[in-house]
Formats: sequence, C-alpha cells, structure tokens
Amino acid sequence: MALGVGAMLMSACSTFQGHKEANLAPFAENTLAMVSTLRLTVAQPVYMRTFMSANADVTAARARGDQIRRLLRGIILYSLQVAAIGDSHLDQKEQVQELAGYLNETLRQAILSQQVPTTLTERQLDSILVLVRAQTTYLGALREATPIVSEVVETTDHVVTEFENHVLAAEVELAAQVDSAYAPYRANDQMLQALEVVTMRRYTLLDAARLGDTSVMRDLRAIDPRLSSGDRIESKELDRMTRESFEQLAAIRELRDQLRRETELYANRMKELDELAGQSMITARATRSSIILWARAHRNMAAGLAMPPEIDVVGLLQGVARSVPKL
Repeated sequence: MALGVGAMLMSACSTFQGHKEANLAPFAENTLAMVSTLRLTVAQPVYMRTFMSANADVTAARARGDQIRRLLRGIILYSLQVAAIGDSHLDQKEQVQELAGYLNETLRQAILSQQVPTTLTERQLDSILVLVRAQTTYLGALREATPIVSEVVETTDHVVTEFENHVLAAEVELAAQVDSAYAPYRANDQMLQALEVVTMRRYTLLDAARLGDTSVMRDLRAIDPRLSSGDRIESKELDRMTRESFEQLAAIRELRDQLRRETELYANRMKELDELAGQSMITARATRSSIILWARAHRNMAAGLAMPPEIDVVGLLQGVARSVPKL
C-alpha cells in the first residue's frame, strides 16, 4: 500500500473533469486548508496553572482534545490517501482494492484500540468493505465508504460535545475556586476603598469649612461626632481633623498597596480563565463545522462533483469562528 503522497500536491489548480473520473487532489487540498484554520492548541495557562493542574474537568477536556487531534489526523491521512490512489496509474479495479485495503487496515486498528470512542464494529466494517470491494469504479467504492464518513462525523460531534461540556464545567468550578481563594483580599480592599472615599469626602468638607462655608457643618458632624457645636470650627480643631484625614488616607493607601498584588493576581487569573475557555469553545465549534464541510466535500467527490472554486472554504470557516460569541 506504499503509494507516494507527493503526487497529491502536483495539481494544485486542477479541477474535476466533466465525466465521472475525477481528479481528487482538490479534495485533499481542501481538507488540509480546512484543518489548518483550526487553532488546535489553546495557549498554555500562566496565572491559572496551579488551579487547572488538579481539576478533573480540565484533565477530561485535555483527553477529549487529544481524541479530536487524532480524529483530524486520521481525516487528513485518509483524504491524502484517497487523492493518492485516485492520482495513481492503477486501473479502476486496483484502485478499489487499494482503498479497501487502506480502510481495512486503519479502521480495524482504530476499532480495536478504541483511542477514539467509535461505535463502528468489526462486523459493520466487514459489511461495508464487502460493498466497497464489489465496485468496478473508484468513485463507486468511495460512495460505498460513505457510512464510514458518517460515522466519523458522529464520533467527532460526540467527542467535541464532551469537550465543550468539560470546558464549561471547568470554567464554573475554577471561577468559584479563584473567587473563594481571593475573597478575603477582595473584601478588605473593598472596605478600604469605601473608607478612602469617606476620608476624601471629609477632607473636601474641611477645606470648605476652612473657607467659611457653614453649610457643611451637618455633614462634617455626621462623619466626626467629636466636633463642637456651632456654625464654625476652631482653627485648632480644623488643623487636627485635616491632619487626621491625611494620616488616615496615607494608612489606607499603604494597606491597599499591600493588597494590590493579590487583587491584580485575582483579576489576571479570572481574565485568563475567561480567555482560555473562550478559545477552547471557538475551536470546538469550528472543528464541528469543518468536519461537516469535509463530509459534504467527500459526498460531492464520490458523486463526481467539484466544489465550485467560488466557494471559499477557508473563508467560510474563519467566518464561522468569528461569529461564535465569546464566553
């Protein structure tokens, strides 16, 4: 089965012919183009690494991600092999047997290893291969292989759905863990921030009182009950209250500076978690769209139909990815 794959890329501008013998290189090229648009590797965590390392849903999502990569690698290899066989100098019957041998070898190994959760059984595979081998044309054999393509679509959809579910569950769990870990720091910072606002308000009122504004006395007494009665404040008392306000502001800002590292770390961790989850969901949905388009291209190819050149597969996939809302 050692067919060279170099022949597959020799006709980059080739198109399907008007009769039922097709040049299959565009099918392989479109497959490579589609898969190349997917971001199969999400950026590695920096701020969330410690939290994610012990999370069961993160571990499960990574395992499903590995399965998705194996499925896509299999799709690429199959598409290249289909094009290589079709571009070879073998006659139609030899091409049919070559395709059947490739499917038998790769799919039987996949069924036995269960590296991806396929529902295809060896008995079902044997039944499909009987129909494939009975064909007299290569395109006929590809049409009989359609149930295998449908199984790949269903399996990929199942794995992608599980991946999405684990990503969403991990996002909720990790957000709760980060919130809990930083709750004391955030509560203290919020309390200090409120106290800073009150102290700044006190200083503003004192400044107005120093300029002779008696209308601020009620608000000042609400803040500092130690104030003497009357419409004016003694200069000595104004000095005392102003000094206390400055000292309190300095103390508040020093405490907030001490908390700043933790509050910034909290914000960075939550931001990174949101970005990682969003990237993962976009990749999952784009993968599902890619597999559906690939299956459609396979069906058209087996029918001897060309994908019109005006259909921009890569652009279509990029548009789908852009349209997915961020988590």
